[in-house]
Amino acid sequence: MSIVRQRQGKEGMLAWAVWALGASGYLVAVFHRMSLSVSGIAAQRHLHMGAFGLASLGAIELALYVVMQVPSGMGADRFGPRKMLASGLLLMGLGSSLFAVAPDLGVALVGRALIGIGDAFMFVNVLTLARSWFAGPRFAVVVALTAVAGAVGQFLATTPFAMLLGAVGWLGAYAAAAAVTVALGMAVFLVLKETPSGPRPPVHSGERPRVLQAMAQSWAQPGTRLAFWSHFVLVGTFVAFSGLWGVPYLRQVIHLSAGQAGSAVGAIVVAALILNPLVGRYISSHPDKRPVFLVGSGIASTALWVICATVAPQYFGLPVLALVVLLAGFANAAAVGSFDVVRTSNPDERAGTATGLVNMAGFMFGVAAEVGVGWMLSWLHSLGYSTFSSYSAGFGMVALLAAVGVWQMIRSVRRINQMQAPVGPAVALRRLEPDPAEFADAYSVRRSA
Repeated sequence: MSIVRQRQGKEGMLAWAVWALGASGYLVAVFHRMSLSVSGIAAQRHLHMGAFGLASLGAIELALYVVMQVPSGMGADRFGPRKMLASGLLLMGLGSSLFAVAPDLGVALVGRALIGIGDAFMFVNVLTLARSWFAGPRFAVVVALTAVAGAVGQFLATTPFAMLLGAVGWLGAYAAAAAVTVALGMAVFLVLKETPSGPRPPVHSGERPRVLQAMAQSWAQPGTRLAFWSHFVLVGTFVAFSGLWGVPYLRQVIHLSAGQAGSAVGAIVVAALILNPLVGRYISSHPDKRPVFLVGSGIASTALWVICATVAPQYFGLPVLALVVLLAGFANAAAVGSFDVVRTSNPDERAGTATGLVNMAGFMFGVAAEVGVGWMLSWLHSLGYSTFSSYSAGFGMVALLAAVGVWQMIRSVRRINQMQAPVGPAVALRRLEPDPAEFADAYSVRRSA
């Protein structure tokens, strides 16, 4: 018995070591993605460009990240996560190198484009890797810890990177980031073990499915649709608020200082960091409650936009600010459930494709919210509306978009229940059960005899 336990302990340590190496790639990717937020003013001076040029650098990176999600997932299915993670890291290293030496906006755009493509290879492939090493309920915990790794990368891209920029300058800071990224990519390629049994075997035999066919097969599963719309609302809320509109809203409407607004958004990241493992553990312990948890989380995320759109500045005190911070951080953490649902709703040969499809959803929401609010603010400002009224209209539009996502989540849960044998309404709301004959590790909630 002691020999068996020792063996299981060693295998468990190896699994965590493999995950840690892969998750380090995701940490680096989030660092590169967020580093522009603290180097924006320096970038404008270094590249002699205005606000539009700076916005273009962020837009091309995020747009390519979204577009490459499904190809990244299909690459995970076809080539395996080792090659995809190593390729993504090398692309980000090359992009950071170009960004470091860029003499003008054109070269800088190419550099950020390469970073966006490489970034797209990270999260989906880390989850594909985790699926091979962590079975059943443990997967949700690993997804949560992967999100924690991303939060650490986001933190490193703030004050620590700003200090590095101040100490060694533009070229030194981005060249150092490139060197670390390339070194990590080489380590992944040389030592990463894809499965406990060795190299990952080819998933497809014969002709490989085309992109649209694989996407259609994944989308046909109502569990995939539930995961998609959950990610759409939850991650979209976190990205749009903490990534762009949180600070301007808190400064221009609530009249916080720059330091106070920055601290509030930093608190959102800390809240997500703390809540991620707690949510992962809850989901792993209560898999039958995933649907109702996700729907409830979507409603809570929608409430964030409603609060910001309706609470007048004079009533927006510390308790309301704390609630907004908590809701935004919780939205990021609750998204863990999306990836656990998509895992149990798709077979191994479509795992990467389905995960990539889901992972693009939240960033689609983020892009729509960022552009939509910006357009609404500009239009209403030109008509003479107050700042609060303009933000109320813009955030109200985002709340409506989130409500549409929640309604689609409810529709997906209903579709899942329709595909099962009739049960009582209390159980039906909690059920999410893939076909046991097709998905061996699916969770189930069955009616007692």
